[in-house]
Parts: sequence; structure tokens; C-alpha cells
Amino acid sequence: MLYAADGQHWKLKAHRQVLAAAIGDYLSAFSPDQLTPVRSASSVALADIIWVIEEEWQVWGGWPQRVLPLV
Repeated sequence: MLYAADGQHWKLKAHRQVLAAAIGDYLSAFSPDQLTPVRSASSVALADIIWVIEEEWQVWGGWPQRVLPLV
């Protein structure tokens, strides 16, 4: 569950296989040079966000495959 300070909350749901496939895609092209520095008063952390939009994935044969738009 994700809670906001004003009491609102949301249940986050995810398909683990879809997330695993998306993370695998990300890692196959990973480069530390693409990470974004996030600075605080005393330190710097390198970060990235992996966006997964479930409608872009379909499950074939029990494992997710990315659906790419035809151009």
C-alpha cells in the first residue's frame, strides 16, 4: 500500500514476470553513465527509474514479451 500524508492510499499491484522481463531489458542496455545524480546536502546518489506500462507487455508461453508498436 502507498499512503499519502492526507490519508489517501493506493494498492500497488504488479505482475512479477512482467517486472522481471522489464528489468532484464533495462540491464541488457545498462550504462552507469546514464544514471542521474540526486544530491542532498551531504551526499550524491546515482539513480534511475524503470517505467513499466503493462499494456506494452503480453504473456506468451508463460513468459512476458514486449509488444512494440508497428511503425
